[in-house]
Amino acid sequence: MSEGIPRAVLTEALRAQINGREVLAAVFCTFRFDPGFFEREIMPALFDVQLHQDPQIRRVQLEEALRPLAGRVAVYYDPGAIVTGDGTACLDVRRIPVRPRTGYFHPKNAFILVRDSSTQERSLVVLTASANLTQAGWWESVECAHLEEIAEHGRSRTAPEIQRFLEHLRKMARNFESPIALDDIRGLLRTVQPILHRSADQRMHPHFLHNGRRGAKDLVDQLDEIAGQWLRGANLEVLSPYLDDADASVPLKNLIDRFQPGKWRVLLPEEGGVARCRPELYDWVRERGGEWGRLQYPRRSSRTAASRLRERPTGECTRRCTASSPSIGKSPSSDRST
Repeated sequence: MSEGIPRAVLTEALRAQINGREVLAAVFCTFRFDPGFFEREIMPALFDVQLHQDPQIRRVQLEEALRPLAGRVAVYYDPGAIVTGDGTACLDVRRIPVRPRTGYFHPKNAFILVRDSSTQERSLVVLTASANLTQAGWWESVECAHLEEIAEHGRSRTAPEIQRFLEHLRKMARNFESPIALDDIRGLLRTVQPILHRSADQRMHPHFLHNGRRGAKDLVDQLDEIAGQWLRGANLEVLSPYLDDADASVPLKNLIDRFQPGKWRVLLPEEGGVARCRPELYDWVRERGGEWGRLQYPRRSSRTAASRLRERPTGECTRRCTASSPSIGKSPSSDRST
């Protein structure tokens, strides 16, 4: 029997992955963006510095830590989802709004270039998650995330797709000067040898999927191409904070029709104890053989579920999971990564 899915505080997991190495560049992508929270609570994870409790001293320490990076930290965000917070953002961070022609800019990623000071070896730490760069995303909500590391001159299945995603990102923000951080990260990825096989020793390699660009395949098609043979007939668990405001869910229908799960369950979105879906949609799920589920929180918890998980139990409890940004809602032109 395999172990359960590990749990961790997102900031601490990122700090542990960086593990005291020097950060050379960092690019973040998010839908909803709180610049003040990002600077106060997320950026400290990039530096091996003991920060003072006093906010003013803490800010000076972060300014000192950022100085060697010289503008090599950038955040791409959807300008329609900016969070003003307390308005204290003031550090040297490139903030780049992305306006897709249709839909939303919806990926939640971090690409952090690090160097080991003792060996001079460089790597790219990649975070793919469901969490926005906000207090709710990193502190309050139940989120999912996957951390991966790609070594310079190493081998990786995800590196080619990440390169294509970053090139697409540069084109979407072509009205703004491309940050040096993006060029540095793409430079490391060009040294990586791609892994061509989808799996090895019955274990699937991590894959990086994204859409929103012209000619991109639908997410269901991408999942089918990569793992359809394992996903068909599997059990399906969907955790999403939002569902279509409709009598039926087209994205969910597409998943069910394609993979024909043995059993499937959908988290019931709630706010203040009130279900956030139409009665018709509730009945539609049950009529198609699905079940509704609820997360159990401590009594005083007000967290909302924002994770997305697809699971395939077998005799050995094998799981095929996605850590992703899409909700089960219909916005086909949004730019997203998985």
